[in-house]
Amino acid sequence: MEPLPALFAQRMRDLLGHEAEELLAALDSPRGPAVRLSPLRGAVAGLASRLPWPTAPVPWCPSGRLVEAASSEVASHPFNDAGVYYQQDPAAMAVAEALAPQPGELVVDLAAAPGGKATHLAALARDGALVVANDVDERRARSLLGNVERLGVTAAVVTSARPERLGGALLGACDAVLLDAPCSGEGMFRRSDEARRAWSEAGVGRHAELQRRLIATAADLVRPGGRLVYSTCTFDPREDEEVVLWLLGRRPDFRVEPLDLPGAADAS
Repeated sequence: MEPLPALFAQRMRDLLGHEAEELLAALDSPRGPAVRLSPLRGAVAGLASRLPWPTAPVPWCPSGRLVEAASSEVASHPFNDAGVYYQQDPAAMAVAEALAPQPGELVVDLAAAPGGKATHLAALARDGALVVANDVDERRARSLLGNVERLGVTAAVVTSARPERLGGALLGACDAVLLDAPCSGEGMFRRSDEARRAWSEAGVGRHAELQRRLIATAADLVRPGGRLVYSTCTFDPREDEEVVLWLLGRRPDFRVEPLDLPGAADAS
């Protein structure tokens, strides 16, 4: 693979000290695929027993399985076409588990394509919540719609609207909102040369500015007493902790809640 961006590596060393080498080594190590089984296609235990590969559980996601197979083999299997599972990184499975949607709720995934987290939200609510899955890019929204249909979700609305417009329509009405924000993609370095080549210091700054605008809109959607989960696939505090702190400085009606997912401490 392409070498990790030198400035990124130095930033991680400055941030994490001696622990940075473990992270950098992990980003240069191969990883196996994982799948999230769809309970809308059958009981998870039954579906798991029919998988043709050895598997191991994902601690924080009861429907998640680590798979001993090539990613291409998992992607080309008929079970994938049938919506039995969605191929998804284990870390990404934690996001919907944290939001924990319930039947009867109005749930918004503000930047939903390609649909892994939106379909997970629907599955956790047993297809009993109304999930509004939005992506501003119409082409990506069509891919999102295909995955919503493939995974067996029926209680969903797929939209392609600017977040501000969606915010105007659903202002203060949503029980649970997910913003999986566009980011500099450092979490993709383990599997993508393109992500390594595309990364830049300026890109981190541009994404942080965009993320602040998006999280402000996401917060406007949440009803009093509702829940907002903000996630990225990057490590830079400017795109993570600092964005959350920026929101808390503007919106004192929000507070940070502790996150207690099984196995998360061991995976950190």
